[in-house]
Amino acid sequence: MTKTVAQIDLVWADDESQALCVHAILSDGKLASEKMYCHLREWNGQENEIYPGLLVDQDGKRCTYFAEWGFDQKWIDFFVFLDQPLAVGQSVSRTHILLSTPETLTYRITAVIQLLPEC
Repeated sequence: MTKTVAQIDLVWADDESQALCVHAILSDGKLASEKMYCHLREWNGQENEIYPGLLVDQDGKRCTYFAEWGFDQKWIDFFVFLDQPLAVGQSVSRTHILLSTPETLTYRITAVIQLLPEC
């Protein structure tokens, strides 16, 4: 089993100017982090905003993560990754809940960048 630290870059399939960057531990290419730091670049209706956050494993399987966006969080997000090694082009779903109305968005992985050597 090889582990490494990686940056995972994703874009929203409907508007690639909106992106998510995640820093995670990978084991044999699959997510192995209980918590992952991230930042989301999103259009707020007037300008692009950057939201720093933390993705927290919800299922113990390292597939479904709850997003914690900080003290002023007005919505709930869940990100669901496939239970397989991450790859460019792979889809990730985001269930975005604002005012109790869920919306599912699709993100696409554009890069998996190894930040530290494998161990």
